[in-house]
Order: sequence, then C-alpha cells, then structure tokens
Amino acid sequence: MLRKMMLLLGGAALALTIAMPAVAKGKPPANPNKPTPSAHTLCLQNLDKGHKSFEQSQHAALKAFKAQQRADLKAFNAQQKLDRTKFRDTQAAAKTAFMTQQPTPTGTQVAAFIAQQHAAAKAFNVQQRADRKKFHATQHTALATFRQQQKAAQTTFHQQEKVARKAC
Repeated sequence: MLRKMMLLLGGAALALTIAMPAVAKGKPPANPNKPTPSAHTLCLQNLDKGHKSFEQSQHAALKAFKAQQRADLKAFNAQQKLDRTKFRDTQAAAKTAFMTQQPTPTGTQVAAFIAQQHAAAKAFNVQQRADRKKFHATQHTALATFRQQQKAAQTTFHQQEKVARKAC
C-alpha cells in the first residue's frame, strides 16, 4: 500500500515538474513586426462592433418581449381557469341550496332551475370567449407595435451607421 502511494506521489511530482516550465513561460509577446492598423481600419472595426452590439440588443429585446407575452398568457389562462372553477363551485352550491330548500321539487321547478343554470353557463362561456379574443387581439397589437418600433430603431441606426462609414 505504501509502495503504491509513493509511486503515485512520485508520478504526480514528475508531471508537475514537466508542466511547470510550460506554465511559467506564459503567452508569447505580440509580434513586433506586425503593423499597427490604420485609423480607417480601426474606425470600420468599431462600426462593425457597434453594429453587432445593436443587433444583439435588438435580439435580446425581442426575446424579453416574447417572454413577457408568454408570462402574460400563462397568467391570463390561470385567471380564466380560476374563474371557471369559481363559477362551477357557485353552480354546485346553487344546486345544493335549491335541493335543500325544495326537498321534493316538481318537474317544472327542476326544469326551470336547470334552464337557469344552463343559461348562466352559456353566458359565462360567451364572456370567457370574448375575453380570450380581446386578450389575443391585445397581444397581437402589442407585437405589431413592438416590431414597428424595432424597425424604426433599425432604420435610424442604419442611417447613422451609413453617415459614420462615410466619415471614416
């Protein structure tokens, strides 16, 4: 066991002694014969960097906008589900109350109660459908507005970039 441990430590020490000179050397110095870039080249490189960062910011803004819309949609769906659950609970409570108030209701009373609940459910479904349509229209309008804003920003940026390229 001791022999194995010594062999392992010896191997590690040997590997470190071989690797140390390579690490201590560091990175080689910059090529002194390489010419420095001209002002025009530097200007164009900076414009390219600016263009790339603008495109990245546009992309990040779009991602954030879409994430926000997804979160809004999830919240809307959760709210509609909650409303639907409350409505069903209310309907069940109304049925229970009806049956306790009228232990032996007549056929016409039962039919009238069922028709009332059916009409309420139909109105509720129509209301939820209208809310859903309104929400989706709002999201569609927001997306169209966002795209217009991004297109306007892009147009402005490209015009400024064109002027800057001429100045280089």
